[in-house]
Amino acid sequence: NSMPPRLLLVIPCFRESGRLPGFLPGLCTALEASGLPVAVQVCDDGSGEEEQARLRAVVDALRPAHPVLRPLATLPENQGKGGAVYAGWALATTEEFIGFVDADGAVSPAETTRVAAIALHPAQAGTATVAVRVHGAGRTVERTPIRLVTGLGFRWLVRLLFGLPVPDTQCGCKIVPTDAWRALRPQLQETRFCFDVELLCHLLRHGTRLLAVPIDWTESPGSRIRPATVTEMLLSLLRLRRRLWEI
Repeated sequence: NSMPPRLLLVIPCFRESGRLPGFLPGLCTALEASGLPVAVQVCDDGSGEEEQARLRAVVDALRPAHPVLRPLATLPENQGKGGAVYAGWALATTEEFIGFVDADGAVSPAETTRVAAIALHPAQAGTATVAVRVHGAGRTVERTPIRLVTGLGFRWLVRLLFGLPVPDTQCGCKIVPTDAWRALRPQLQETRFCFDVELLCHLLRHGTRLLAVPIDWTESPGSRIRPATVTEMLLSLLRLRRRLWEI
């Protein structure tokens, strides 16, 4: 693909050298087959030297065969998923869109490519494209009961507190206009659970249109949800709402 990339797609990773090899080759292949002008940037979120070396080996082994893939970016300390996404986005140069997709493959290479194609369509200029998991939208969503219950509770809270016009803020695939993110970057403080919610709230205030795209989604084994996580999410949401209302 000789076109300069219009989208920089970041894969945030924290101790993902085990799961990424099952997702990254297929993603690179699907994107290259599509002919879409996309570059892929893996960003490690302070996983430690040994883990980063393993991840670098995964990326370096794939790069000769996959021109879409850029060298691994690493953070010296763990920042949270949002911190890794934003560090990756800061590496964008001329790309008009920046996005991310989770390393676990819950959003498949085919679905990631489909979302990218929608985002890069001329009709979506200046629009943020948000993948959503919606039952009954003609897509397949597979989740364990505990994840389903926590997910529905989180969505209800987000709708109650923020009124965002997106049915699912936490799905691990989003694409936003680079200019909009750069304008908002100084105001974005969340780097962990609520970074998606904060980002979408600010994009909406900024006047960026949000397009929700229902996708097929399959929960990946090894997801990190614990009761403490739910409490942290709730406190983060309440803190974020208070801060947003002060602006």
